[in-house]
Amino acid sequence: MLLDSHTRSMARYVILYHQQHSTDTDLTHWDLMLEKDGLLRTWKIQQQPAPGEQLTAIPLPDHRIAYLKYEGPISDDRGTVSQFDSGTYEGSLPSSTESFSVHLTGKVFHGRLLLEPHPQQPEQWQIQFPGSVSDISNPTAGKPDH
Repeated sequence: MLLDSHTRSMARYVILYHQQHSTDTDLTHWDLMLEKDGLLRTWKIQQQPAPGEQLTAIPLPDHRIAYLKYEGPISDDRGTVSQFDSGTYEGSLPSSTESFSVHLTGKVFHGRLLLEPHPQQPEQWQIQFPGSVSDISNPTAGKPDH
């Protein structure tokens, strides 16, 4: 039986706040993870994602699907993660070197997310976050607990 676009399940995403400290530096960052083929394509973002902002991101190896719901300590004393945003997205993810956009429907972000390789620095990407958020009246929505 073929499924049409209305009955097919949507792919999921999560943005994790990753607190990580070493003796001489703060390695805290955010991880954008998009579900594809049973794994999570992942990008590390140095700054907190905000509506309408374009930020630089570094692609990371794919992560296990379990991170869609996981919050807590990371093995080998690599810090802790908590959910900053999560939800579903529409759109397809091309090869690892092509620009693409997806439509997010999350607890915080709602709208078009654009990802494209950085034109001068091939090891980096540029991410443009949606200009709207789901609950702008809630000042704690999407904010990590410190």
